[in-house]
Amino acid sequence: SYYRMDHLKAVCSAISASLKDGDIVSMVTWDTNNTVMLANHTVSGPSDATLAGMIASLSANGGTDLNAGLLAGYDQAQQAYDPGRVNRIVLISDGYANVGVTQLDLIGSNAELGEGDGIYMVGVGVGISQYNDYLMDAVTDAGKGASVYIASISDAWDRFNARFSNTMMVAARNVQVRIDLPPGFEITKFSGEEFGADPTEIEPQHIAPNDAMVFNQKIETCAPDLATDSDDPGEMAEVQRALRFARSVRR
Repeated sequence: SYYRMDHLKAVCSAISASLKDGDIVSMVTWDTNNTVMLANHTVSGPSDATLAGMIASLSANGGTDLNAGLLAGYDQAQQAYDPGRVNRIVLISDGYANVGVTQLDLIGSNAELGEGDGIYMVGVGVGISQYNDYLMDAVTDAGKGASVYIASISDAWDRFNARFSNTMMVAARNVQVRIDLPPGFEITKFSGEEFGADPTEIEPQHIAPNDAMVFNQKIETCAPDLATDSDDPGEMAEVQRALRFARSVRR
C-alpha cells in the first residue's frame, strides 16, 4: 500500500510539473466515496499550488468502485473538452479492479469523441509485489492510449516529466501494417497486437512520438519440400523488406 500511494503521488507530481499555464486538470478518486477532489481547475503553470496540495492530500481509503470513478472522471473531461487541446484521462491503479463491457464502452465512446483526438485513456500501473496488467490492457485498448507500469519514483518522473509528450500525445492515428506473402506461405506464430486476413477486423493503433511498434512473426510454407533457397528470390526479398518495415514503424 505504501509503495502504491508513493508511486501514485509521484506520477501525479510529475504530470503536474509538466503542465503549462492555462492547462485544465480534474482529480477524481475512485474508492468507495468517488470524490471529485478538483473540478476543471485551470493551473497557473508547472506544479500549481492548488493541484500540488490536492496531490499531497491523497490517501488510500479502501474500495475500488471503478465504474463510478470513470463516470465522474469522464464527466469532468467532457465539460472541459476542447478539440484543439490534448484531452486525456489518466487512470492509476494496481490493476485489482474489475472492468466490464459497460466501462469499456464508456471509454471507447470517449476515445472517439469529436473530430481528431478524442479523450484518450492513459493507464498507469503501480504496486511492486503485486500487479495485474489485465485492467490496463483492457482499458487502454478501448481508450487508444498508452499503458505503462511504474516501478519506482524515478520511473514516474522519467515517463511523465522527461518523456511527457511521448506518453500523453499522439503522432500517428489508425496505424496498420500490411504484409503480402508469396503464394503458399502463411504466418504460423505472431507476437503483437493482432493480425488477420481482413483489415476491417484489425483494430488500428494510435502511436506516440518517438515510440516503436514491434511485430514478430514466424512464417512457414505449406509445401516445404517444394521450396528452395532460389525460389522466387524477388518475392522473398519483398517479404523481408516488409518484415523489417513492420519492426521499425515509428510512432
